[in-house]
Amino acid sequence: MGRAAAVLTPRVGAGAALLAVLLAYYALFRRGPNLPTDADVLFVAFLLIPLVFALVWIALPLAHWRGLLGAGISLAVLAVVASAADLEVVANFAKLGAATAVAFWFLGFFETALWVALVALLIPVVDSYSVWRGPTRHILTERPEVFSALSFSFPLSGERQAFVVWREPLAGATTYDVIREPGGTRNDEPLSDENANGTIGFLEAELDAERDYRYRVVALYEETNVTSPPIPARAEDTNEDAGLVITTGDRRGARDISVESVDSSAKLGLPDLLFFALFLGAADRFGLRRRATWLAMALSFGITLAGTYFLDVDGLPALPLLALAFLLANADLLGRAFRERRVRADDESPARRESARD
Repeated sequence: MGRAAAVLTPRVGAGAALLAVLLAYYALFRRGPNLPTDADVLFVAFLLIPLVFALVWIALPLAHWRGLLGAGISLAVLAVVASAADLEVVANFAKLGAATAVAFWFLGFFETALWVALVALLIPVVDSYSVWRGPTRHILTERPEVFSALSFSFPLSGERQAFVVWREPLAGATTYDVIREPGGTRNDEPLSDENANGTIGFLEAELDAERDYRYRVVALYEETNVTSPPIPARAEDTNEDAGLVITTGDRRGARDISVESVDSSAKLGLPDLLFFALFLGAADRFGLRRRATWLAMALSFGITLAGTYFLDVDGLPALPLLALAFLLANADLLGRAFRERRVRADDESPARRESARD
């Protein structure tokens, strides 16, 4: 018992220190510098994400604890309660803890590493379909608030974004400009895309987190333009639902204009967290490469995020590359386990047993 405690104590200290650093960043990130987007992506992809998932590495000794399911349920309840109380930082890390505990508990149903490898082989197909055509795509496009509730956030330093929405004028303009004060005209082309709610929207990122802005919507006509009154995007209203709604007095102006301002962040869904812990726990339980598995999987998330931005694609699923990272980090060990299993199966076959009796 004393030896186990001596081994565990440094991990507890390291985990507490790392969690303190992360909590400090999450509490103060709005006061940080507003970095260029390229730097934001690299910072989150290859520093913040690995630091967060280092917590899962530190928690590995708990993978054999009998109270994992109860802990997972308790942390899930804490995440819901904290989110309802607007304690988003607490909710964020409670989600990570809940997903990790449930993954470690669920790993107990796997008898060999080959079962986990089979799951890793199936994931790319299932998750890619879900993100591009299945339920995940539906949630992202139709119910983004559900995805936010079921995801872990990685906020960008000193940055927020604003979403301006409005309804068409009664006179029926077809094109618009959006003007930000300060900043001027924000779009190079008039906006005319309608979302599912019958409103027209404009999303702008890279705003300074602690600065106030105002927006005007200009309805464009051949003979004249009609500009709306300004609507504020205040820093103190960040992450609150749009409250103020204004309408241009002129029938040719945009109607029901509102602005919602939120922190800019990258997100990973709860399944991404769960399978990270599951694969890392499997590496620990079945004698695979723990360090290489953790490093490859942490980098896989960063590469997926960076690829989404630098390739300018509309979202990449994170699980396929995560599963591939687990398989590649342990390919030779999994191959050896598969060959040994085949040998045992051949030895236990009825024909082999009959031949041995002869």
